[in-house]
Amino acid sequence: MFAVCARDKVRGDDHFDGEDAGALYDGEAAIGTENPLFEVVPADSLSGVVTESGVLNAGDIGAVAAEHAALAAWDD
Repeated sequence: MFAVCARDKVRGDDHFDGEDAGALYDGEAAIGTENPLFEVVPADSLSGVVTESGVLNAGDIGAVAAEHAALAAWDD
């Protein structure tokens, strides 16, 4: 089985924002947001994740998640 997602959606933790639209936007302008959680699939069930960068295996996903974590921590 393969999952399909944008590379920027890869995370290295089990935190899910779920359907709380406030997790997407906390600005002052009145806008509508949706934040659906489609499905959570155990990693060991996947053969790979198809992204705009191609098919990523478990090691590739770990590297992308680490890259995202480093970028997120730039101002810590």
